Amino acid sequence: MGQSPEQARSQLIILDRSFDCVSPLLHELTFQAMAYDLVDIQNDLYKIKGPNQGDPEREVTLDESNDLWRELRHKNIGVATQ
Repeated sequence: MGQSPEQARSQLIILDRSFDCVSPLLHELTFQAMAYDLVDIQNDLYKIKGPNQGDPEREVTLDESNDLWRELRHKNIGVATQ
């Protein structure tokens, strides 16, 4: 992922038949897929709690009105984190 000289190398994955071998190959490596997997996003709304107790909770809408989300959501995780 990202910019590296090893990015173009192929990988062979050998699995036995008891392992679900389709899921790792189908999962997307986009920023949007990672966000929905790792954080609690309900109805395209992400709630951010402040670092200190008593801080107000902020809400971020992840839709077409959010310029940063629109720019990064379909990019590869490695590219989006740069």
